[in-house]
Amino acid sequence: MKYRIGLHLFFFLFVLFWLSSCENDDFSLDEYENSNSHLMSEARHYFEEYASIEMEGEPTGLHPGNIAPEWSKAKVFIRPETMTVNVPLITEATYEGSFYNDVDTVSGEFRDTYFTVMLQKLVVVKNLETGIYSCYIATIIPSEEYATKNRTKIDKMCYSGDPNSEFSGTIVYSTVTTNYTISVEKYINGILYDQRSLYYASADLYAYLNEMSQLLCSARITRTVRTMTKNGEFGGGGSILLPEVVITPDPKPTPPPPPPSLPPPYVPPTNPVMPPLGPPAYPPGYVPPTSPPQTGGGSSSGGDQQQHPLPKLTSPAPEYDAMTKKINAILAQIYETLKEMGVDLSEFKIEISVGCASSARTEADGTIGLCAKLVNGGYTLNDQSSIIWHEAYHARNDDPWSKKEREVPPGTGYSNIPPDIEDYIRNNLYGERLSDMAYKDEITVSRIKSPEYYRNEIAAYRAEMNNGINVSSAYARERSYLYWKHQQDLKIAEQYYNK
Repeated sequence: MKYRIGLHLFFFLFVLFWLSSCENDDFSLDEYENSNSHLMSEARHYFEEYASIEMEGEPTGLHPGNIAPEWSKAKVFIRPETMTVNVPLITEATYEGSFYNDVDTVSGEFRDTYFTVMLQKLVVVKNLETGIYSCYIATIIPSEEYATKNRTKIDKMCYSGDPNSEFSGTIVYSTVTTNYTISVEKYINGILYDQRSLYYASADLYAYLNEMSQLLCSARITRTVRTMTKNGEFGGGGSILLPEVVITPDPKPTPPPPPPSLPPPYVPPTNPVMPPLGPPAYPPGYVPPTSPPQTGGGSSSGGDQQQHPLPKLTSPAPEYDAMTKKINAILAQIYETLKEMGVDLSEFKIEISVGCASSARTEADGTIGLCAKLVNGGYTLNDQSSIIWHEAYHARNDDPWSKKEREVPPGTGYSNIPPDIEDYIRNNLYGERLSDMAYKDEITVSRIKSPEYYRNEIAAYRAEMNNGINVSSAYARERSYLYWKHQQDLKIAEQYYNK
């Protein structure tokens, strides 16, 4: 059952409530610095004019119902490119839900869920270059670490446009009157790591809208509707379980033209060589002219810095699509882990490797290649973080080495093999016990790389084993074996490579 509110009734009640609550609104521009007072006044004037426009159709998705902005509690954030006003809302509807959090990196499926309430606030943003305003309902969903039953805590942990934000979770920006979803953004400690926005929509708009819905990772969402009096107080009400979050409006409404005092509707640019998209999922007038503000990313005093999500790796071929999706699902968490250790993955070129038997590798030009084994080899997230740390060490510290291989005399191999290494080779190297013949083949060497290659590997494994990441016992054994193996290969390479 989808709960919807007729917009004629919505605007009637909204205007009635606003007129009644003006008597109790203690908003005063004197509460703000003089440098911000005119911006606050403009933002409020813009919103009140915008909210007075009557829209045809019905609200969708996570609509707050009747709203009352608390302008006296608003906060302003100014960056080089935008001015953003965050306004707390008294809402007729409130939301809470369960959200997927834990990703199984082997299957690529979500496993665990967590519960939290959600908070909605009004966000008015001005593009300081163009002078054009837009406004949004921001729905804030904290991550599992900050999940709470107290909406006041959410209000204090997340402000749109705050350059020093450390918010972790999801922000959904929607149009105020009809609640059409415009952007879904996911953050870890104030860093935007994933985003779906109509400002960057793909050619297949319907598929893109579906991606926006999936990015919410919602298992179940409940709406509670309460009766709102003219003083912003609540009476009785009931809860309605939402089986899904509606993003694509149905039926498709046709909006009236904006009044002369508002800027013309934003029309997303189109490529003339692209095929027609068919009936638009969103009428052009519903995509606001100014995009949602940048949140987090450090101090705004550092100049005109643009914030972008962490780059998503591109699949090199259809058969690598599933693997690429799994890798992209874990990269943000690995990024945060390594950043705390002084390794910024944004400094490295990272790609999906083709025809790679290991978990990851570093090319001669410093490119880090991620392989299928990284997500299909049963590694924990800490294991995967340490593996990528290892490759970043290579990219930063490797000495030049030749990729040319050399043959060695027949019968060359490893000797004096420690018992724990022999046990690992026989029972764990390939996930099953090796026959005596297969074991003999495994400890026999026919070709070698340059000594510099093995020295680089030994140095990287030695450093990795002391990087402080708590890896699984299985990966610790694998790593110890490879460290030992490269030392044996170095001895052979020093004996035969340059002969």
